[in-house]
Amino acid sequence: MHRTILSDVLLVEKAKQLADELNVPEGILQFSSGWLQKFKDRNNIRQIKLQGEADSADENAVAKALPLLQNKCAEYPLE
Repeated sequence: MHRTILSDVLLVEKAKQLADELNVPEGILQFSSGWLQKFKDRNNIRQIKLQGEADSADENAVAKALPLLQNKCAEYPLE
């Protein structure tokens, strides 16, 4: 998992730069909000809001502990 902070502005600017480097004629590509959302969906880029110590959370430990917590919760009836 790559943990890089990207902004929408940065993604669009980089796309424009790459289009320029590849000599794509101006006006051929539209870097709209729809284009950006589809690009992020295709490349599994998602927004995560980090607050407090969230950035230091061990995601592997959470993934291992979650089934244990779910099993423990299943022992108690919902009323």
